[in-house]
Amino acid sequence: GAQYSPDGKYISYNGGPNLYRIDRKLGTIKQLTFLSKPQQSVQSHEWSPDGKWIAYVVGVPDKAENRVNTDIWLVPAQGGEPRQLTRSPRHDRHPTWSPDSRWLAFESNRDGEFQVYAIAVDGGGTPGYY
Repeated sequence: GAQYSPDGKYISYNGGPNLYRIDRKLGTIKQLTFLSKPQQSVQSHEWSPDGKWIAYVVGVPDKAENRVNTDIWLVPAQGGEPRQLTRSPRHDRHPTWSPDSRWLAFESNRDGEFQVYAIAVDGGGTPGYY
């Protein structure tokens, strides 16, 4: 889906398998992700409250298991190198930012049942559940 940036200057959207950002003033479109694996796609995304980052969920089908694996990635909102934040053989989904833009809470069934986890966006530590 489409989302406004926190300052309202941009609109981001999932287009095909990738994530894009529209500059509302200039009308320009910038591609933020460049997914290369077959059938890989951005499934959802969320702006950080400070407007510097976009967290997004990437789905990769596992045809042998008849399921889709999802992980959470980060990309600078102005463009740049995406970074994988979670690595789970199951579903990591629905990222939500902390008000200070330093943490992401998300749902995962990495331990069997869906639970809420949180991870620091600076990459420090492993996800903890709550």
